Amino acid sequence: MRHASELAALETLARRAAVVRARTGHAHAVRPAPGVHLAESEAAGIANVLRHRLGLSRHVPVTVARDLHHPLLPGSTRLRAGRLQLADGCARRRGRVFLAAYDAHAQLVLSVVGRCAGCGSPVPTMRIDALEDFGDWLLGHPGQKVSPLFAASPLHTSACSRTH
Repeated sequence: MRHASELAALETLARRAAVVRARTGHAHAVRPAPGVHLAESEAAGIANVLRHRLGLSRHVPVTVARDLHHPLLPGSTRLRAGRLQLADGCARRRGRVFLAAYDAHAQLVLSVVGRCAGCGSPVPTMRIDALEDFGDWLLGHPGQKVSPLFAASPLHTSACSRTH
């Protein structure tokens, strides 16, 4: 993802995959996800899961850092979620940001970060399990899987109607 056109190409593929799934009910065949614990580091493992879910080559650079606002595990105060970024190579845009954290069932959930419709804050919005899910998010299709981090995100404003 060194050039803006590469991120744009990924987004185009995601939109097409979402449309095909909506029309046919069929998604791409999904192989078992790589284990985070098998990678050389936790960051490398989380990046591999994102690459797997979006169908990216292992050569696509994914920046991974600790997220300062969201826990890695529900209720955790010390362990932080992973913040992943696909750069677009363009100074005007920062690329796409995802969060990786475990849900209440101990499954690694990747959530795309976007603006909350209630308060405008950048929060984890939708769960991304496949390229089609990313396309659904880009297209604003109904029926998307809400991120388990969405409602409890500390980044919502105090007046936001979308939190509980």
